[in-house]
Amino acid sequence: MIDYITCSIPVDFPRPIYGGRVISTIIGEEDEVQEYAVLKRLGVEGSHSSNVHVRCIDGRNFELKGNLVKWLQGHNLYGSDCIFDILRRSVDAIFHRAFPDLPVPTDEQLFSASLSRVDITEMFHLANAGEVALWLRAAAQTAVISHRGRGSLTSDGNTLTWGCARGKRASSWALIVYNKGAEVAKHPLPPVMMSDNEVLDWVSKCLRFELRLTGAELKRLNVRYVRQWIPGMARAMWTAKTGRLFFQDTAMSVQEMIGVKARVRDAYYAWMNGIDPRAGRSLATFKRLRSEVKQAYNVDISVDRPDPSLAKVDILPCRRVLTLKAVELPSWAARIEAKLAA
Repeated sequence: MIDYITCSIPVDFPRPIYGGRVISTIIGEEDEVQEYAVLKRLGVEGSHSSNVHVRCIDGRNFELKGNLVKWLQGHNLYGSDCIFDILRRSVDAIFHRAFPDLPVPTDEQLFSASLSRVDITEMFHLANAGEVALWLRAAAQTAVISHRGRGSLTSDGNTLTWGCARGKRASSWALIVYNKGAEVAKHPLPPVMMSDNEVLDWVSKCLRFELRLTGAELKRLNVRYVRQWIPGMARAMWTAKTGRLFFQDTAMSVQEMIGVKARVRDAYYAWMNGIDPRAGRSLATFKRLRSEVKQAYNVDISVDRPDPSLAKVDILPCRRVLTLKAVELPSWAARIEAKLAA
């Protein structure tokens, strides 16, 4: 499903829309002079106390930013992967609620909207909350993305990320895997859902994957405009990015080591003993050796050896897990949606 969207919709409004100004001034010897002013986005609250932010500075481009699915439903446990449908429902509700005097953007204007961020998400079930936490800990030690290495696990052990650096190291796309049950504990669902044990039990077993695509990546993939998001586009991008996850093994039997070249075996043993295999090798030689070790032993020697205490933890390769059927619409969905709409 798609939940978070940032976009700019072409419009023709008689007035600007904003939520205040941020003003910078220069203090001179005699007076204070305004240097520049920035118009802030305006928060529009939904029926479930969740905000989206909008702004239209010149009356020509309506900026929309936020988790639209959560704003519409009160939660983002399930939803649609059609950007146009999400925008259509969101824009209709926003203008009905906050801007009844302005013309609602047409379908054609929505199809022409430019996108600067899209989050694609998928959820999977494990046996219980304990296994969700264990999966994240084990994946932090064994999961690698090509050219990015291992993910970064937060101190509470609930979120594993790749590509979330800021500034000069910022990436055009990021992958975040987190414990949905732990997130709900910090950011509660609507009261109707938080008081339902069936809902909470379902959420506690959820492992959520979130693929975050920035404007630069959307432009590179030639999907910068809503009209370019044809059916199946979200699934195709999801598969392409998450398919780069590689789960390495660290234990090899004697039989599996037979026939491996001596230099490849030596590099593997050095890595297993905490010795940097880059030492004394040129970059080209190391890359070639890394490829050979990866093929022979199914490990990536460009990252540190995983914690030995996790050697007995079995984790399914993500390629296999992500090709399975995602978490289906829960049996309680219709009952909860009826209560939320009441």
